[in-house]
Amino acid sequence: MNGNSKQQDNFDDENLLVMKKTTYWDIYGVKRFSYPGKRKFTPLLYQSLDGGRMVILNDVFGLTISQFERKYRACLERRKSKEQWILNLRYPDKSSKEYLEYLENCTVCNKGKIDQSNNKVLLGVLESIQCRGVDGLIHNLFSLNNEHPRSLSTKSESSFISLDFLLYKTTCPAIDTVDNGVSRHYKALPCIYSLLNCESSTFIIDSCNFFKDNISQIVVQLLLSPNTIGTTYNIRKRYHTLFRHIIKTDAVSGWLLYSSFYYVTRQFNVALRITDYVLSRWSPCMLLVDSGVDSDIQTNEYRHNVHTSMSLNERLKIATAQHVHYGPNSSLIPEELKLEVESEVMNILPNVMCNCLRFLCYRHLGDIFNRQQAIRDLYKAVKDKYLSANTESNALTLLGVCFEISGDKDIAYQCYDEALQCDSYICPSAEVRRPIINGERNM
Repeated sequence: MNGNSKQQDNFDDENLLVMKKTTYWDIYGVKRFSYPGKRKFTPLLYQSLDGGRMVILNDVFGLTISQFERKYRACLERRKSKEQWILNLRYPDKSSKEYLEYLENCTVCNKGKIDQSNNKVLLGVLESIQCRGVDGLIHNLFSLNNEHPRSLSTKSESSFISLDFLLYKTTCPAIDTVDNGVSRHYKALPCIYSLLNCESSTFIIDSCNFFKDNISQIVVQLLLSPNTIGTTYNIRKRYHTLFRHIIKTDAVSGWLLYSSFYYVTRQFNVALRITDYVLSRWSPCMLLVDSGVDSDIQTNEYRHNVHTSMSLNERLKIATAQHVHYGPNSSLIPEELKLEVESEVMNILPNVMCNCLRFLCYRHLGDIFNRQQAIRDLYKAVKDKYLSANTESNALTLLGVCFEISGDKDIAYQCYDEALQCDSYICPSAEVRRPIINGERNM
């Protein structure tokens, strides 16, 4: 009996020796991390009173609780300040499905949030771009099917008009971002021709041609004077080549620059024939594509003048206009107006510039009757209620120049004075011309 009892005791002792103490660290899979520094307090891990949660005191990964809170806040601040940078790293392709899923799950901001009601539409747009390029995008954004409305009107007419307005809004401001200098402008042209050669989308082709034609307006005014001695033929040939594009920009502004070319080269009768053509085409109801196309009135007028069977070039030449843009020291500006472009661009409404050119041409031709009629027409155009606020000072200054040439110095002074009172923009040359004419009046 005693022997068996001893054996049992020995067996129990052996079991006691092999028993292992199981701590909360082991039960809950908490790992220890090496920490080279000194801990201010010994880390403690214990179970909460409710028996369901583990509580760590004094230390997290070798940091005290207060240190951890500071590090955590600093990390959040860095994360917040570099949020866009992190997003760009994580989702370099903003058209990817992963990025769309991220936006769908995003709850930070409700604006522009993708949800179940629109994510299929957007994914369909992406797939159509992959399969059909820009034409597929346009088909989805400007759908002609009333059963599947998209972001804009579903009617055919509204869709193509919306596309036109998108083109005008994006292209005209983009032209102004191209640096000055003939070589820099010519660098943009190969990119355009490359797109034209490889792109099948009608919208992209129309956009490229429109951009190219507008760039040509800038390039032509940076060329040497068309009267340059020794290279007259070659220079003028380049002018004519560029004007084949320029006259396509809209109904009238490109033609008026062409008329300026003939005036500068002293071909006054040709210049007058072009102004006659411009006056036959001009209407104050035309859409000025370089001054914004947001109003309902402009939209309705444009819709009234165009239809879907027209090409973009036909729509431009029938229903649109631009201000006549003369760049700084333009080679196309009449000699009498060089002061107006000595330091900056001058923008003039087409009807104002047209009548100004007619006055100058008839003056050189010695046609007194038509010269007087032209200055009367110019006066009416400048005083017209359709004159845009940003060009009013320029128009008054041109009117003053024409009256000064005619010998009406009092009226010329009044025009310069009014030009300096405009609110939106003041023509710099009016400030130069007014004291000069005032001195001549007092002599």
